[in-house]
Amino acid sequence: MSLSLKKGHKVSLFKEGETLHEVVVACGWDANDGSSPHEYDLDMATACLGPDGKIPNIDDPLDPGYRLWFLHANHRFLPAEIRCLNFGGDNRTGHGDGDDEYFEVILDMVPAEITRLLFAVVIWKAMERLQQFGDIRNAYIRIYNKRTGEEMMRYNLTESFENETLVAFGELYRHAGGWKFNALGEGYVDPKVFRAKYGIVYPFETEYARRHYPNPLNRNHR
Repeated sequence: MSLSLKKGHKVSLFKEGETLHEVVVACGWDANDGSSPHEYDLDMATACLGPDGKIPNIDDPLDPGYRLWFLHANHRFLPAEIRCLNFGGDNRTGHGDGDDEYFEVILDMVPAEITRLLFAVVIWKAMERLQQFGDIRNAYIRIYNKRTGEEMMRYNLTESFENETLVAFGELYRHAGGWKFNALGEGYVDPKVFRAKYGIVYPFETEYARRHYPNPLNRNHR
């Protein structure tokens, strides 16, 4: 049975006696019809954090300026150095039912120096298009077992967001030799504040990767 979480809830991924190797962290959302003359394009991102609560100070060797351990839809294909995560692909409209974007997480392969995996969703070109989370509904994050497909937990973001352009939905973090999930629901009006908090030095709103790589973060298109 899937657990329904509220903001601030912290729940273990592991049941007693259970072995869990790989999970899928998925997010979904819908935009209010007619709220903007432009399509709403939301992107899921994962910040891999060290014990100091920031991205490790390691640049991506192929994209200098990008931090290697911050992954998002505008980045290049998933770096070969990172084997614990796989991105499901960039959904640029959010149309349709079900999950819009997701990351597969191989828990056994997360390096020891990474203690938290933070999952956020940002509105692409929000400032330019005057778009905000106040026009987004039915937002959620859920975790399910990759092998069985069984949903383990879900957090429906019922908080009232207005001018925010980025929301940290939740995080996985190490605890007592295992992993727990924390339902965050933290909104940011300006993504610069989010970047500064977690040591992200390069604006991920850039179109750099979309110009240079046709399928960012997709292992199958290197």
